[in-house]
Amino acid sequence: MKLQQSNRRMVLLCVLMASLIAGFFLVYGSQKLWGQKDTDTEPLTIQSSISRTNGGPEIAYTLVNKSAKEIVAFTLLTTFVGSDNKPIGRLTTNQVLGLDARSTRASLRPNENWTPKKGLGVTTDQNGTPAQYKMAVDYILFKDGSTWGADQAKQSLQIAGIQQGWAMARTSLKSVLVKEGPAAVLEIVGQDVPHNHK
Repeated sequence: MKLQQSNRRMVLLCVLMASLIAGFFLVYGSQKLWGQKDTDTEPLTIQSSISRTNGGPEIAYTLVNKSAKEIVAFTLLTTFVGSDNKPIGRLTTNQVLGLDARSTRASLRPNENWTPKKGLGVTTDQNGTPAQYKMAVDYILFKDGSTWGADQAKQSLQIAGIQQGWAMARTSLKSVLVKEGPAAVLEIVGQDVPHNHK
């Protein structure tokens, strides 16, 4: 009888420990554990500078994929700071590669770099002097579906929505192509989006 109670306690203890461990991995599973190699370097690095254009100053930047995986989307956070080093503005930039006018590439492969054709707008003071800025990578979506970053701006859902929307549009257009032919697809693609579309 004492042996059965002891076995029951042991089973309950094991179940409790398994639940705690599972909970730990649920909460912290997306973070790097036990000093894995990727924690020391960011997968996507930024090189940037202020450049002058006809439209005024802008941030010209180049991104370099330092990871071993293809990157298909990311979010950049640009914080503008005043002379007192306090934030005076923030810009959130989403990029879904292959689904945006700023990029014709479908992904950013390992060790590749990419410079967008158009830079980012810059906050200026009353004299037109560009504010100092800090750029950071907030979120990355890799081609294999894995992610990296704190996602402070909570843009991962928007990126997922853009991808799902394009996937649905592709499926729909393929169906129209098969059923009605290329002319019907061109007619759909050529239609203007109504102004009241939200």
